Amino acid sequence: MAKSDKSRFEGRLVTIPTEAGIGLAKVLFCPAREKNAALFKIFEKVLPRDASITESDFGGPYELRYARLQALKLESWSIFYDQGVDADEHELTHRTSGGEVWIGDEHIGPATEADERSLPKMLIYGEGLIEKFVSGLATRAGSI
Repeated sequence: MAKSDKSRFEGRLVTIPTEAGIGLAKVLFCPAREKNAALFKIFEKVLPRDASITESDFGGPYELRYARLQALKLESWSIFYDQGVDADEHELTHRTSGGEVWIGDEHIGPATEADERSLPKMLIYGEGLIEKFVSGLATRAGSI
């Protein structure tokens, strides 16, 4: 029996190669209702392609993005290390989706107007847009 995306990818530190360099991210959550998507914590840094990456590089300011898992499944993006997901990171999954509020796979209830204004919406990007976002980090921050 094949492993689920949840057990295969959640908690994994990931490298994202781009023309600008190597982006760093962590897979925080693979929703059961979206079979080919995950929440990525994308660190706001891009390392040179020839950098010797260590676990300590995966830290600092970040942005959250839901993205397709295709690049990980096809190994265009690489799994660097399995770090697990802590309780604080699990709270980052609090979102709205389809007019409903969710934390992880737990349905909280209908979204209020305040929820719609304050909580992130679950928008799923393709890997190409994530790679463009990572390349933009290099330009914006002068990371490399």
